[in-house]
Amino acid sequence: MRFFKLLHLLGLAGFAGGLAAQLLLARLDPPAPAAADLVARWLSGPALLLLVGSGLLGIAVRPAWLEERWIWAKLLLTMVIAPAAWFGSGRAALAAALALSVAAAAFGVWRPWRRLP
Repeated sequence: MRFFKLLHLLGLAGFAGGLAAQLLLARLDPPAPAAADLVARWLSGPALLLLVGSGLLGIAVRPAWLEERWIWAKLLLTMVIAPAAWFGSGRAALAAALALSVAAAAFGVWRPWRRLP
């Protein structure tokens, strides 16, 4: 179980870091779309797949989590974040995806309405 948590944390760090890097690259005076595309293709995309995959494997290992409300909130946030980051263009979509990623991480750390150990 700890292995999937570690993978999930690494995926989150890579995904949020990739989004932050894309935002910074978009703010350069001549924007660097080629560099932002490389970051999206080689960091944010694989990290998002690792994040979602490890989360689903974590649920498979601990199916009792499906009874928790916070896991459904994280799932709904992921369903909004993934398309915004994958298909969204522009700084607003990236900033929204980054903010929602931080909110999803807060749900994972805080685990509101927690009943399970």
